[in-house]
Amino acid sequence: MYNSGNKQFIFRQSNGDIWNFYHDYRYGLCYNTLTKRNTWTNPVSLHKSAFQSFFAEMDPDDRFHILFQDNLGNVNYSFMDKDSIKTVPVLNSKAPTAYNKHLCLIPFKNSICFFYVLRQESSPIFAYQVLSEEKISNPRVIDYVSDNICPYSVLMDKNQNIYAFYQTTDGKHLQLGYKKYNMQRKLWNEFAPVSKYDGDCEFPRVISDSSGIMHLSYQRKAGKQFELVYQQKTPDKNIWSNEVVIHVSGHSFDDSSIFWVNDNVIIYWVRDDIIYYCLGTQSGNVWEKPLRYSFPTTHKLLCMSYKSNNAYEIDKTAIVEIPGSFAGGLKLAFYQQPSDNGENLSAEELRTLILDSLKLLKVGMEDLKDSGIGLRDDLNKYGNRQKELEKDIVKQAVKLDALESDSIRIRSLSARLEEIAAELKVLKSGMEKSEEEIPL
Repeated sequence: MYNSGNKQFIFRQSNGDIWNFYHDYRYGLCYNTLTKRNTWTNPVSLHKSAFQSFFAEMDPDDRFHILFQDNLGNVNYSFMDKDSIKTVPVLNSKAPTAYNKHLCLIPFKNSICFFYVLRQESSPIFAYQVLSEEKISNPRVIDYVSDNICPYSVLMDKNQNIYAFYQTTDGKHLQLGYKKYNMQRKLWNEFAPVSKYDGDCEFPRVISDSSGIMHLSYQRKAGKQFELVYQQKTPDKNIWSNEVVIHVSGHSFDDSSIFWVNDNVIIYWVRDDIIYYCLGTQSGNVWEKPLRYSFPTTHKLLCMSYKSNNAYEIDKTAIVEIPGSFAGGLKLAFYQQPSDNGENLSAEELRTLILDSLKLLKVGMEDLKDSGIGLRDDLNKYGNRQKELEKDIVKQAVKLDALESDSIRIRSLSARLEEIAAELKVLKSGMEKSEEEIPL
């Protein structure tokens, strides 16, 4: 059954390779890759003792960053580049118990910012640490948050500013807002409220599209009803749009989220493995009526986080969570990934694909040329070595002939010595008979 707390992290690298990071009860924290035949390779275990809840991210250089905790609750960070992986401790647990700390990280510049929620007797603490130049800072508190399935959401905008969205009390109700991380001062600004509702607001999910517009969805309680709400903020302005109620239900929108693809904003929610959604424009002013999404049920419906460094997707998608399955290799709801053979691409995308392919071909030809030069140098070295070996073989053959001649002479001398020994024996025998015949 669909569970946003058990997420598959899907990454498409710039070269088109697709990786999946996930937790397996037998192998712990694992990954596998999608083959050209749309089959997944066998799992590779990274940390067998890892706890179920973890977070993975891919930076613009196709490198992977993983924040996880072991079964004793200790938080660790792994950096994965090609075939190498390096793991360092982040936070040691005071109690040997693992629980969902709502881990998250953001790689920026030459640093990594880690986020997590720690349980306290009074109220959970939303905290962060920064890893820079192989040194990690002490834990610092951002604020107190509520204990629910989605206590906060973070993102980084185009200007490398980090925003942390969460709920705090206004003295009467829990309202949603955010703090902005000041990169120069390395401090968080004051809490800026977003919602102004006469009731509790929770479950913030936020994304930022290619234009820098922030799209926020959340749930608010209205008596016995739950409302799914949308707001947005344009870049460089602290003004948020009016609240738009997307849908009202008697059920909580626990498994809901928001994403942006091809200039469309989609808010979805899942109930009993059925996907419902509302489609909106990038401006957020026009929303269609809620609909049920038709999705194949032959495979288990999973919660996936999808990110791509592919040139044809990187500026067209902003996906933190999206329903998906492993039908036919990989299938995402609402979104068809660009195929490797150029199907379903526009003329401009196809032109870019051809140009990029030609660039890759040129680089490949240059690499082959360099390899050819290296091979010729190696062949010359091996040729010279072969000539030296041939000279050594001739020298050894001459020595062998000399040894054979010496061997013949030694065998001849040995035979002559045997003849002399026989003659001496006969002579000795004759002398002994002569002595016996002489009278005393």
